[in-house]
Amino acid sequence: MLKRALLLAILFAAFGAGSLVFATSRVSGKVVNASGEPVLDAVVKLEPLAPGEPVLDTKTKKKGQYFFGMVEGGDYALRVIVDGWRVSAVNILVRDKDNKKTFDFKGPLQPGAKMPEFAIGDTDTVTYDLTLSPSSTGSGAFGTGLAVMGTGDLVTLVQKGDTAKARKEIARTLETTPNDPRLLYLAAFLDLEDGKDAEAMAEVDRSLAADDKFPGARVLRGAILEKKGDNESALAEYRKEAEIAQDKGLKRDAYVRVAMLAKKMHRDDDLVAALRKVIETDPANDVAFTQLLDLYLRQGKEEEVKQLLASAPESVKNDPSIQFNIGVQNWNHGNAAAAAVAFGRAIELDPKLPEAHRQLGYCEVNLGNLDRAASTRSRLKTRRHQEASP
Repeated sequence: MLKRALLLAILFAAFGAGSLVFATSRVSGKVVNASGEPVLDAVVKLEPLAPGEPVLDTKTKKKGQYFFGMVEGGDYALRVIVDGWRVSAVNILVRDKDNKKTFDFKGPLQPGAKMPEFAIGDTDTVTYDLTLSPSSTGSGAFGTGLAVMGTGDLVTLVQKGDTAKARKEIARTLETTPNDPRLLYLAAFLDLEDGKDAEAMAEVDRSLAADDKFPGARVLRGAILEKKGDNESALAEYRKEAEIAQDKGLKRDAYVRVAMLAKKMHRDDDLVAALRKVIETDPANDVAFTQLLDLYLRQGKEEEVKQLLASAPESVKNDPSIQFNIGVQNWNHGNAAAAAVAFGRAIELDPKLPEAHRQLGYCEVNLGNLDRAASTRSRLKTRRHQEASP
């Protein structure tokens, strides 16, 4: 008793009678993996936010449990460090001496997120459970791993050709959000580029399972099917994309895919319908106009050619090859007068078209305009002489 009294006297002398307070708060919990299995020997650090205060640390025991006793009141954060893992979720509950909740936080933590901060009183009980998930990039500054890239940054990596880094970042982000249709679409795109068709199909199917209207997924699925030789199924996917697409550019591109595949399959009706949809979606698309005009010319549909040409962009109307082909169509159908007009227009647009000069000459002879035919022949000879001169 004398010794204890002497020790107390020393403590009171050293710290003052009013300053001696024993902290009775405690912090405990468990660390588990995503399957609920305990993580052993994980380093747990209880870090005061006030500068200069000592950090408390311990390790998890057999059941993944840890314990800090006699914790002083203050503001804290807690970290867990395990190689190859990161904190992916926490469940924090703080109760005071009357068993009332003073802090309650439960939820997942995104990679690179700061660990939650919480306040502890002098007589609080803190239960702090943590869930860890595998991390290929380590635990990071806060124990939650390195922050993942945004989708825009990932797309930029792909566009720049840094596909190795893109794949790594996509795989890491999918660890956190395994059903994100955007990430699955990007993964499928890269796998298709690498010739990994089976993997690409599995990923695009998962993307559609998460969002059956995800922009571009049907086109990507169609491309995989077309590569496999299943053209009918691919055509159906392209059409589905075109029907549901909200973005005009994507709708146009889907119809372009339909047109290209229909042309490969020699299905002119489908090709016409698809090209008309491309033009309807993108009235300035001179390629679609040109291809549809060529198709109508090949089919001998004069009225359709006239109607289409009337609404075509100026670049199409002033294309000498289009005018030449119109002339050929009219000539083949016995309309020499209309053919002469078209061949003349082609020459006007491009005087260096020798075949147009020749065909115009035939038209003039057929129409009985021998003087004009001779004049055309003379111009053709002059043109050839000029081209042959050094």
